[in-house]
Amino acid sequence: MIATEESRPVTARGPQHRERLDVLQAYRGLAALAVLLFHAGVGAAWFWHADFMGGAARVGRLGVDFFFVLSGFIICHVHLDEIGHPSCASRYLFKRWCRIYPPLFVAMLIKTAHLFVGFGVRNGGKLNADVILNSYLLLPTDVRILDVAWSLSHEMLFYLVFLIALLSGRTLAMLLGGTWIALILALNAKATLVTDPLPRFVFSPYNAQFLLGCVAALGFRMTVRPITGWLALGAGAGLLGFGWSAYDALRAGGEAFRCYYWGVGFFLVTWGTLIVGRQVPLKVPRSLMHLGDASYSIYLVHNSIQFMLMALAVRFIGVPTHVQPALWLVVLISLAGGLWYYRWVEKPMLTRTNAWIVRRFPTRGAPSGSG
Repeated sequence: MIATEESRPVTARGPQHRERLDVLQAYRGLAALAVLLFHAGVGAAWFWHADFMGGAARVGRLGVDFFFVLSGFIICHVHLDEIGHPSCASRYLFKRWCRIYPPLFVAMLIKTAHLFVGFGVRNGGKLNADVILNSYLLLPTDVRILDVAWSLSHEMLFYLVFLIALLSGRTLAMLLGGTWIALILALNAKATLVTDPLPRFVFSPYNAQFLLGCVAALGFRMTVRPITGWLALGAGAGLLGFGWSAYDALRAGGEAFRCYYWGVGFFLVTWGTLIVGRQVPLKVPRSLMHLGDASYSIYLVHNSIQFMLMALAVRFIGVPTHVQPALWLVVLISLAGGLWYYRWVEKPMLTRTNAWIVRRFPTRGAPSGSG
């Protein structure tokens, strides 16, 4: 789950521009909520041998796909004018590191202590030096201290590739992006083409979703007819709706097809929403904005809270008699835990690290030129 630029992805281009991008913040909040519901369903089946929301919660895993597209858009939109300006690279790198790692380290320290103590949850072989080191460095691995951090490994890979783009210029950046997506498509044409863990990670179809977000950012800067945004939004909503109704069939098509399908759907929704926002004021409820602000914290801690509560219930009282209300209570507690973590951990860290970055890397004006 994915952290993006500062807290809210906006730039100083007027209130209407701010409103359009505020919608993406709301999308982040909804994506975080979807993942939270998905993991509640996973925990219900694992600990309580029960179903949640009639199986509909399993679709919540799509929140990660949406996050990847949104993250690709935000990073490209915010830093596009810096491509080809190596002087911007240090500031970019420190901002990305400070955005991801400090809240993650605290969450992993808490989870590591939790695994040592137990609280009814088995550590699953996570408490060895290799797993701990790989987890804290966000290296690609099958076993992690914090299970949800698998997506952050892909996030950091995308940040590093974009760093290369900043250093190389727009022409080489376009070539790099085109080559990456071409290799992803080619190497995932058959599931058996890539078997080694590192190439499988670098050319994972999930990484194509970040690039689709970049395409949305480039398209957002184009002048297009208003009807185009409505058509894109309608097509994206149609893809997502059909995918919901044929969810199992899409999964049977394999991971690559699933990633491409949902990636294109969320790309169309993202880009279409922004284009439509040029002619229709997009007012976002404050509650959704706050949910979007806290989306990274919610993503980091919700799963650990849910599994701990379910495991403790089994240990001390057994499976609750009224499972569905109990699961909704677990959902609400894990959501509250994520909001608390944002208020008291992530937000203060953001304030301090952003202030340090401003002092360490003073802005000298927006770069000009295409690189």
